[in-house]
Amino acid sequence: MTTLMKKTHELHRLIHALTPSERRYVKRFAQTSGKGKRANYLALFDAIARQPDYDEAALLQLFQGRTIGRHFAEAKYYLHKVILKSLQAYHANDKSELRIYRCLATAKILSDKGLYVQAAKQYRQARAMANKLQLFTLLPAIAENELKLNESINQLTMSRSRKQRHRDEIDSYNELVRKESGYTELHRSVNDLLLRVGPAGSEAEHQSYLSVLNHPLLRESAIGGSLRLLLHAHFIRAKCLKGLSRGADAIAALEEVLTRLDKNSSDSSRYIHWRRGGLSSLCKMHLSLYQFDRLALRLQELSQTLADEAGSALSGDNKIDCELLTAGLHAARGDFRQSLQTLEGIRHSVETKEGTTIIGLRYRLYSALFHAYYGCGDLRAALACLQQAHTMLAGSDCLYWRRRIRMMMLLVHYDLQDFDLLEFLLAATEKSLTGSEGAARLDLEFVQFLTRLLRAQSQAEERGLVQAVREDLARRLPLEAGQPAVRVEFHILAWLDMHAGGKHYAQTVREQGWEMYQAREGGAAVIQTAIGPA
Repeated sequence: MTTLMKKTHELHRLIHALTPSERRYVKRFAQTSGKGKRANYLALFDAIARQPDYDEAALLQLFQGRTIGRHFAEAKYYLHKVILKSLQAYHANDKSELRIYRCLATAKILSDKGLYVQAAKQYRQARAMANKLQLFTLLPAIAENELKLNESINQLTMSRSRKQRHRDEIDSYNELVRKESGYTELHRSVNDLLLRVGPAGSEAEHQSYLSVLNHPLLRESAIGGSLRLLLHAHFIRAKCLKGLSRGADAIAALEEVLTRLDKNSSDSSRYIHWRRGGLSSLCKMHLSLYQFDRLALRLQELSQTLADEAGSALSGDNKIDCELLTAGLHAARGDFRQSLQTLEGIRHSVETKEGTTIIGLRYRLYSALFHAYYGCGDLRAALACLQQAHTMLAGSDCLYWRRRIRMMMLLVHYDLQDFDLLEFLLAATEKSLTGSEGAARLDLEFVQFLTRLLRAQSQAEERGLVQAVREDLARRLPLEAGQPAVRVEFHILAWLDMHAGGKHYAQTVREQGWEMYQAREGGAAVIQTAIGPA
């Protein structure tokens, strides 16, 4: 039962991961896969596509009395197989791995027929493509097949030294595969840490990041000459440094990625996605460090890169990412109306978009919309955005995001003076966070502060509590913290200043952004150009 349920959900996830063009192709492909059966399978495809969450009971009721209802398990299995076959056909011309596999399959057929010379040509083509695209995992198998074919052709003439050179080549490919799999595992470790605990907050979390940062594969001498492996390593290093709140060092690691790409400009079309990824990451770091001039410059480069990358599978997501960064720049300057205008311009695209990357994009959209509405003073709309994000993340593994959403909802309820509801939420949140470490520990302390604030007996006591927490956070959140949840999504220090000094939130964000920018870049004239007086 467990296995069947898992496969059932896999079919639902597969269908909902398809792009609109892929869905159209699947339907056309299915129409050629059987006359009497095709209507049933297409009906099942459409029924599952309409379900936000998989509901097998509803499907069985829908197809009750029909052939597909009596053989439902077989129908699901067949539909899954048809979708996979259609995807292979759909991507046959634009997926490099599939072109290589076609060469290998052709070479095997030719070799079995004794057409060794033609088979060898197919292997050479496959090896050339894999080398050009640095698809290291395919190279050992290609080289092994080539060696077997050459031994069949030249059983008497193939020298021992030539065989050894071929073996050495295979060993070098296997070493590249080992490193590539090692970097993939490192990436997974870094992402797991970032999602679980966010930026390092406790000594134990610092040690977790350091253990990844000090991994032997990240030492320059151990990387080898592959550009792809070098880029991979620098991206991992930048993520670790950001987690350690070492923003300037993270920027240096990302700049190294772009420098190496510039040195290999002849192959720039092959690595355009690396350039786009590096620029996007740099923009996020500049934003979190209030480096507005550098951010504006990098956004221009990112826009140009996106224009060069137009037509790729993720070009739409990347344009949305660029717009989100632009909105973040406006918000960091305190220009929330301009930020809201930018976000509303992409809201429909994000909310109607499908695919595997959509959760991250929607979370960023809703949290940015919350910030923009809050900065404009529309607290009800801000709370609605948080509720949308909370609903979307329900049941997900994104613990860090869910904590941030929960904390911001508490702040809005306080500002709306929903004190009865807030008191209940604070008690529940404190119970769930008790015993937490790191970033979650900071959340627990803030919940306890809000609880004391609710019970304050006078305005003077309230301001005293706010000022004490403001001074404590100012010491604990250094300028290089690079924590988007604190500085970009919602500015905790500005919120505290607003309640301590009676100013509007947007005004306090603007003033603090100006001060931080001046501390970063220096010079009043530069600041005037970058953010200007509001």
